[in-house]
Amino acid sequence: MPIDTGNSTVVSYDWDSAIPWQKQHQDPDPTLAFPVRAYLLPTAWQLERPNPSQHTEARTPALAALGRDLLESLDILPIEDCCGHSAERIMDEMLLAGDQGAKEIGTLYRGNVDGRPSLSAGILRLVGRIERGLALPWGLEIVKDAIKRDDLEVRDAAVRALEKWGGPLALDILRAALTNETVSWMREYIRGVITDLSA
Repeated sequence: MPIDTGNSTVVSYDWDSAIPWQKQHQDPDPTLAFPVRAYLLPTAWQLERPNPSQHTEARTPALAALGRDLLESLDILPIEDCCGHSAERIMDEMLLAGDQGAKEIGTLYRGNVDGRPSLSAGILRLVGRIERGLALPWGLEIVKDAIKRDDLEVRDAAVRALEKWGGPLALDILRAALTNETVSWMREYIRGVITDLSA
């Protein structure tokens, strides 16, 4: 589904046919499921992940439709740490809209974190899979809010994102969270992440 940005048209990835990613990297088996391709070729996949600062803004209705698809995908199948997820490509498509896409993702997180925290935790897990250079600063703002929330699943997803990204900012947030964490195993997890990132 193309997104009309006003100045140009951004063509969404079609994972069921010959897509630009496949053509560029000559996927030897186009019948492979998306998660398998993504994890077998992490370097190529990371190069294809969109950077919000490099694209123009898309219309809000198109982003809203993608947002609904994202939530539906997460609602149907929760994210597992060891597996890819169809919602990843939806989030990537949203980020093709630039800052507006990142803002929409934040809106989805905030709109569900109180009523349906498991969905917000799923969004956080998706954000945490994005490379740090592409997720900052917008993703960090989501994580900073999430790590203070009452829901343990949301806090856990925030810590996992910071663990992947690393860096001084992540360490500062984790150290602050450690002093306020009341769940013993989560406190030990955060302490271990701080130790690993400080090494």
